[in-house]
Amino acid sequence: MRALYAFEAAARNVSFTKAAEELYITQTAVSHQIKQLEGYLGVELFTREKRRVTLTSEGADLYESVHHGLRIIQASLHRLDSQHKHKTLNLSLTPSFSAKWLTPRFPRYFEQYPDVKLHFHHSNNLQSLSGDMDLMIQYGRSGDWPGYSFELLFHDELIPVCSRQLIADVGGLNSLDDLNKVTLLHEDDTSAWNQWLNNAGTSSVDMSRAIHIDDSNSLMLAVENGLGVALGRTCLICHDVANGRLITPFRKRMYTGNGYYLLSSDSAIITPQMRHFREFLFQERQQTIELMETLFGSRPY
Repeated sequence: MRALYAFEAAARNVSFTKAAEELYITQTAVSHQIKQLEGYLGVELFTREKRRVTLTSEGADLYESVHHGLRIIQASLHRLDSQHKHKTLNLSLTPSFSAKWLTPRFPRYFEQYPDVKLHFHHSNNLQSLSGDMDLMIQYGRSGDWPGYSFELLFHDELIPVCSRQLIADVGGLNSLDDLNKVTLLHEDDTSAWNQWLNNAGTSSVDMSRAIHIDDSNSLMLAVENGLGVALGRTCLICHDVANGRLITPFRKRMYTGNGYYLLSSDSAIITPQMRHFREFLFQERQQTIELMETLFGSRPY
């Protein structure tokens, strides 16, 4: 094989010197390996002149076969190497979606695809998929990501949630006025609660008893521990509602106009791992939508 590599490089470059530079060996070594090949075959492959070599007819015929064969080998090695690398799936997604929805479903994913290695990047900001990221799950609106293909996973809708213990402690939350007996928990600012209360048709709730928590996961932990009532995203809290960890004292939901989307770069080459992960997501999505409809009723979008 060393002799064939030396011959192919010398024939392609029509130069022993250039072949030596390409292969990081000496010109003498190239000449020696080609002489060994000629001795094995019993034919001359090059006509050697002063400072110049040319292929003989036998050499030209062998070059076509060797060059073509090495290209096939190189392509096969590249394909196998690519398949191995693509067993790693790089995913960027929001921390809250990861913690509350995706991560609990991974045991089922790995049952189907045990050889895939997942690398997570948690961020609430758009990250470039042209580098390390294969796919992204992003929160926002459909027009927010020029240059990316996107598919809707879930519409974003909010509903009040609290713990069973909190309801027991305050003697029940039977009307909107009963919200004055509890602390309202806000993610960032009060705008979401203001809009929800306005949509619910009340202005009698005291907003001064408030705690602001700028992290969705911490906000839900505060709710579970009875600190107050927060607005939870139905797609992320439906399983906690189904198992009784969270209670929805009021059925009124509010659609925010945002959603969770699966994104990929328009220029991305779709690998089998990316395709399988998408199929898994949408299988799980359908189950979640069915649960949401059971718990909260269907919505017209």
